[in-house]
Amino acid sequence: MAKVTAPIKISGTLDDLNFVITSDGNNYVRMKGKTGITAEAFRNNPIFNPIREQGKEWGYCSVKSKSFRQLVPLFFNQAKDGSFAGRTVKLVSEILQEDRAKPKGYKKLETAYHSEAVPELVTGFEGNRNRPLAKTLRTDYSYDPHSSNFTLPDFCPETKIDWPEAHATHLTIQLATAVWNPENETVETLYSPEVNIAKYEREKQTVTLTAPTLECDLWKMVFLFIGFTVKSGNTFKMLHRKHNTTTLIACYK
Repeated sequence: MAKVTAPIKISGTLDDLNFVITSDGNNYVRMKGKTGITAEAFRNNPIFNPIREQGKEWGYCSVKSKSFRQLVPLFFNQAKDGSFAGRTVKLVSEILQEDRAKPKGYKKLETAYHSEAVPELVTGFEGNRNRPLAKTLRTDYSYDPHSSNFTLPDFCPETKIDWPEAHATHLTIQLATAVWNPENETVETLYSPEVNIAKYEREKQTVTLTAPTLECDLWKMVFLFIGFTVKSGNTFKMLHRKHNTTTLIACYK
C-alpha cells in the first residue's frame, strides 16, 4: 500500500486502484485484491476439505431426514411450524455425530443410530416449536415404557391446558409408536385410539392412553399429539396446525 502525497485528498476506485482516507487523515492507495475462487480450486485445494465434508454431510442428513419426517405423518400434518424441516435435518445431523468410527463426511447414520445417546437426542423433539408440550399441557404426566401407558392424573381440561385463542370446544389426545430404519429409510407406525375431551368438562378425570407396541431391535419412538377442535353438530373440525402440539415423549428399545 502506497501513501498519496498531493494537495488534495483522493478517495474511491480508479481501475485497479483503491484510494482510502484513514481516520488519522492519511491518504493511501492500494491495488484491488483478487476475490473469489474458481470451481477447480475449490475442488482440488485441500484447504477447503472441511467445507466440502460439511456440505456432503449436510446433504446426506437432508436426504435421511425426509424419512424421519414420515414417522407420524398424521400428527406432523396437523401440528408443525415453518422451521420443522430444517430442525429435523439438524436433529439427524446430531445423531450422525454418534458415528465415532469415521471422519466427517464419511459417517453413516445406520452406525450412529445404535448409539445409547439417541434417546436423549430425540426425546422432547417438537413438531410445532411454537406450541411445545411444556406450554400446552399445564400438568404433570407419566409414561411407562413397560406398560406403554400414558397417564394424566386428576385432569381438568379447562385449567390444565393452554387453550388457543381460537374458539376451540374440545381437545384430542392421541399416541403413536414409530420405528425408523435409517439404513433403508423405512418407517413403521401404529396409532392409538383418540381420546376427545370437552373444554368445560366439570369432573376431574384420569386420562390413560396405551401406545401401540412394535416388536423390533430398533428404537421405538412414542409421540403425543394434542389437537384442538371445534364441534359443529356431530362433527369436529381440527384447528390449523399452528395451534396443535406433537411431541416425541419417549424413545427406548
